[in-house]
Amino acid sequence: MFGCPAVPNYLRTKLGLDLEAKQKDRWNAAASKQASESTMEEIKKFNAMLTSALEHVKEEEDRKTKSGQSLDCFSCRTIML
Repeated sequence: MFGCPAVPNYLRTKLGLDLEAKQKDRWNAAASKQASESTMEEIKKFNAMLTSALEHVKEEEDRKTKSGQSLDCFSCRTIML
């Protein structure tokens, strides 16, 4: 009923195919951008966690080096026991 060329565009219930394609592209671009921002935020959090863990390992190595203890690994200690 509203597909007739005599009906104004603002009364039509569906966008034209070209406008519908543009709208779909915009929605996809926005969703992609949001997903990539979310992914980047997760990567930043993971990097911060790894940096913190690395700092703890370095501090432990420094502590053992200063106290004269050997830097053997956990698996070596369990094999020796």
